[in-house]
Amino acid sequence: MLRLAIGGKYHVAFKVRLADLITCSDRDWQAGFGHLIARHHIDFVVCDYRTTEVLAAIELDDRSHEKASRRRRDAFVDEALAVSAIPLLRIQAASWYNPTALASAIVTCLEGNTTHASFAQTRARA
Repeated sequence: MLRLAIGGKYHVAFKVRLADLITCSDRDWQAGFGHLIARHHIDFVVCDYRTTEVLAAIELDDRSHEKASRRRRDAFVDEALAVSAIPLLRIQAASWYNPTALASAIVTCLEGNTTHASFAQTRARA
């Protein structure tokens, strides 16, 4: 659905290590931040097809993100990406997505209108 929403305009990578997106200084690594960065993954990363430049990160948030430990992890990831100027789009996990609405949320994120955005939808009932 994600590839459909972006229309083949970008490359989508999945399960990318946070350490492959951002770096930290030797001092921060020794303070333990490097190990935290190396442990975490991003669900999806949107990249420019030609240059492979990272344009945005996308996280799918399911019920596990309601747990205190997961909220701490999410806050760390949010801050790390914000400091690195990588826009983040959080998407509420669902069994179905409206591709037009999803595409709109992704475009808004890619255009840099926000450094942290969330997308949730409700499925229209017929």
